[in-house]
Amino acid sequence: FTEDVEARFKAYGWQVLRVESSEDVDAMQAAIEEAKADTMHPSLIIVRTHIGFGSPKQDSPSCHGEPLGGEALAATKEKAGWPQEMFYVPAEVKEHFAAKLDGCTANEAAWKALMDDYKMVYPELAKELEDRIAGNSMVNLTALEAIFKDTVKNATREASGDIIQVLAAQLPELVGGSADLGPSNKTIMKTGGYFSKLDRTGRNIHFGVREHAMGTVLNGISLHGGFIPFGGTFLVFADFLRPTIRMAALMGIQSVFVLTHDSIALGEDGPTHQPIETTMALRLIPNVSVIRPADALETATAWQQACLNKYKPTCLLLSRQKLTVLHDYAATIHENAHKGAYVLSPAKNEAKAVLIGTGSEVHLALAAQAKLAEEGVDVSVVSMPCWDAFDAQSDEYKESVLPAGVTKFAVEAGVPYGWSRYTGNENNVLGITTFGASAPGDVMMEKYGFTVENLVARVKAAL
Repeated sequence: FTEDVEARFKAYGWQVLRVESSEDVDAMQAAIEEAKADTMHPSLIIVRTHIGFGSPKQDSPSCHGEPLGGEALAATKEKAGWPQEMFYVPAEVKEHFAAKLDGCTANEAAWKALMDDYKMVYPELAKELEDRIAGNSMVNLTALEAIFKDTVKNATREASGDIIQVLAAQLPELVGGSADLGPSNKTIMKTGGYFSKLDRTGRNIHFGVREHAMGTVLNGISLHGGFIPFGGTFLVFADFLRPTIRMAALMGIQSVFVLTHDSIALGEDGPTHQPIETTMALRLIPNVSVIRPADALETATAWQQACLNKYKPTCLLLSRQKLTVLHDYAATIHENAHKGAYVLSPAKNEAKAVLIGTGSEVHLALAAQAKLAEEGVDVSVVSMPCWDAFDAQSDEYKESVLPAGVTKFAVEAGVPYGWSRYTGNENNVLGITTFGASAPGDVMMEKYGFTVENLVARVKAAL
């Protein structure tokens, strides 16, 4: 590995320090203090280390990929002058840490005294700080929904952008940006200013074309506390984010990933940008809330849930194409969308089947419901924006949405694999199992079978 890491980080404008030996504790401590003293730059400390230091396998790959083994472990302890005990902590280590306790207690008391004084002088700011650190965010869902009272049709990415403007006023803790796709992701807070070394008050962050770094920054902000961080890119580029999404899930932290252009309907950018498998891949990560809203109103609930999900990351999957705002179902959406799945449009008579849709395909399911009714086949339509939220509901509620003994059929512009958990088998899914192509979004949906006629035929064949 020959990259000049020091030169690269200096070019970024970082403070770069070197410690020549990982065993030089004094030099390490001095470097840390020097880094803390520089309040104008991030710091990188480069340390020369030896893998497996002090063992017979030092500087060999085997001490990274396998245990030392009894013989090598005994030799390492002998070289260090330690007794051959299975678990051993030197007395001086115990004494060193025991001596820290009094200082820690004093530091905590000093911090509490400072906070008590701060509360007396700045009671409102102190309350805001406490609430932000505790994650006590309040989101007015009705206010978010009201944004769209006169909107007939818009893309859910556009709806998200409008919601962000209102949330910016509701939640001073909201900060974020995009991986150089702000105008496409609709993630710019219009009155938020831009964070930089010259303006630390800006709430918009220019991440540049570096999704992985963006996700890492979001996780760092979330771990610090007091903020709700979000970052945007196209859904297909979630693969660049995947390690950071997984880390957020492992740590149980509130990072929000705004992922737009959520299907083949994005059109002419073609298969390189069309997320065929990405939605399902994200759902496979434990402790991640993946929400694909059907319209602006479901998008409002999705953002509310993202701001309330304190212990898991949220992925918001949003459309490029415009979708009709489901005003006729507004009350149902308001009451139920947060449950992950709900009966959006019940059958007029006894349902012969349940049509399950997510995102833009909910509209296709509603159109198919109307067509099937004309042909004497009554079905209900379930909108399922969020699998994990639905799975967390009671058995009684899940049965009311997806009753046993009734045929279920799902439609989603992505791979069908995994839908059998709700439909019983993957034949009862209208999805896509190939890469897309380059064409206008409506042409793409038609050519790949996402039409009322095809869905109606598939549902009738499943009955």
